[in-house]
Amino acid sequence: ALFDEERRYAGRLKLITRSGETAVLVSLDLDGLKTINDTYGHAEGDRALRELADALRRSFRETDVLGRMGGDEFVVLATVGGAQGLGRALGRLASELVERNAAGDLPWLLRVSVGWSRSMAGADENLAALMARADRNMYRRKRARGHARAASMPPPAPAAPARAIAPADSSRVA
Repeated sequence: ALFDEERRYAGRLKLITRSGETAVLVSLDLDGLKTINDTYGHAEGDRALRELADALRRSFRETDVLGRMGGDEFVVLATVGGAQGLGRALGRLASELVERNAAGDLPWLLRVSVGWSRSMAGADENLAALMARADRNMYRRKRARGHARAASMPPPAPAAPARAIAPADSSRVA
């Protein structure tokens, strides 16, 4: 199935670049899927995946190619008409996620990390290279977001020394 997906993406990319349009590959990770699975069970993890897929369908156009690459990873191959078009599509996705989380019926928050790469109009782009650039962009943004969160959080309280925990309570030692 993955091979078929890659062929579908590669075929669409070829059509886009041959037509002179610019393709954008958006790479997304569903944040916290392991925690959702571990805390609420795999049925809720599956629900989180479906919720994200639905939000992606509502945020991008029918002509864009959406897919799950596996695990918590999704990709979208889109023609968005430049940086403003990409910004609008990602803005729609952000709004979808905010609205979905605000509904209050999910025991977890639906959050994603996003990266993208753009093909040059008329260029003979390689799908693997486009995906690699989008992934690098996503992980760079994820690290920066993590550093920003860490910088805005108060320093953690000092941990109690392990010897302060009574032997009968040793299961609490990390």
